[in-house]
Amino acid sequence: MLCLALTPPAAASEVLTGTVRVTDGDSIRLGETRVRLYGIDAPELDQTCTLADGSEWWCGDWSRQVVQTMFGGRQARCEVVETDRYGRSVARCTVAGTDMGDWLVRQGAALAYRRYSQEYVEAEKAAIFANAGLWRADFEPPEDFREAARPVRDDGGSAGKAPPDP
Repeated sequence: MLCLALTPPAAASEVLTGTVRVTDGDSIRLGETRVRLYGIDAPELDQTCTLADGSEWWCGDWSRQVVQTMFGGRQARCEVVETDRYGRSVARCTVAGTDMGDWLVRQGAALAYRRYSQEYVEAEKAAIFANAGLWRADFEPPEDFREAARPVRDDGGSAGKAPPDP
């Protein structure tokens, strides 16, 4: 009974619909609404990865192109989970019944963002096993890449300023 008393009532989540306009590998726009795909993290647009032969690959731009090819211009339905610090809706999105996050992680175009969710860990394991996308290269996790790109203060600390929103 105590558990029931401490469990908050389920809130109805906001649902967004619209035509997908791709921002990057884990962000889209539906009309004027900016949406960050829940539970995944993709390379930044200016991020490179290194292929087995040592050549550099613009994997951030590739990730964006994968999203564009599969989902760009199509109708999406997104269930908002939360709003992030940049004012974007963080949401689980589907296009024609396909979970965008799951599909992108299985293609190796994004990673399961374990810091916020365990939802796509199995999809990531499948991508690793298949040597799909990013998993055929050496790459810095996008979160680490963003952290390294932050300006550093003279005292050695972070400048405390988030990177600009794409």
